[in-house]
Amino acid sequence: MSVPDYQQFMLPVLQFAEDGKLHTMSELRAYCYRKMKLSEADLAERLSSGGRTADSRIYWAKAYLIQARALESPRRGTLQITDRGRELLALKKDRLTNKDLERYQEFRDFHSLSRKSSESKSLPDDLPETAADTANTPEEQMDSILESVNKLLAADLVKKVIEAGDKFFEDLVVDLIRKMGYGIDGHSTQRTNDGGIDGVIYEDRLGLNMIYLQAKLWRNTKVSRPEIQKFIGSLSENKAQKGIFITTSDFSAGARECAAKVSQKVILIDGLELVKYMITYNVGVPVYKTYEMKRIDLDYFE
Repeated sequence: MSVPDYQQFMLPVLQFAEDGKLHTMSELRAYCYRKMKLSEADLAERLSSGGRTADSRIYWAKAYLIQARALESPRRGTLQITDRGRELLALKKDRLTNKDLERYQEFRDFHSLSRKSSESKSLPDDLPETAADTANTPEEQMDSILESVNKLLAADLVKKVIEAGDKFFEDLVVDLIRKMGYGIDGHSTQRTNDGGIDGVIYEDRLGLNMIYLQAKLWRNTKVSRPEIQKFIGSLSENKAQKGIFITTSDFSAGARECAAKVSQKVILIDGLELVKYMITYNVGVPVYKTYEMKRIDLDYFE
């Protein structure tokens, strides 16, 4: 089971408020979890922005019902049913949708404004249909658009890394691991006689703890078990307990199994993970445009 879309939460939200009492959002969420029989896996599902998917959809169901004047929020973080909300419940429907709310002029005005605002923005032509799917909340639509843009960026980024060459790649992986917060210093090694080590990260100023790096700028060939065994041998020669093997391609099942079984801590980062980390930590991809999602500060108006 996956988390229902926000429109499927509309009826449970109204049913919860049917008693006419003033309720809090935490009470509403608890009710909806039970009513929709959400599993632990459902509640663990997150948006790319980090928020819980179920909570976001409950919030937007409530927000749309408020726009339709079926609910009101007399105080911050509360909700209460209105006569219009009871009118919707009297329809005895199994599910409420935006079409049901469009019977009210206030919601039509709100929805029309939202559509005009969305249509006025220029978006890439090759975005998936889910980016504009009305089953998604506005927050999820933004997340979907960002995910699509990052997929296009990642595809271009891995090509650029490969074109830059081996030495650049070795310097890049040192830079990336440091940007991720590991170590206070680091450098790539000499191209010859490096003993199978392409970079070193110092976790302390005296070099008592070090992370050794191996970088393979491969295009289509997967890194196999023998390559991992060589790297583990290099770690043993250097009396090292930590190693990171990074490639622009992928690892075979045998390679991953080998890395998981050794006494040293060996982390494998494939091409997909590499560009994901580069995007997350702004390595070679600076932020050029920022969008802010805002909400009303109720404390200000109070």
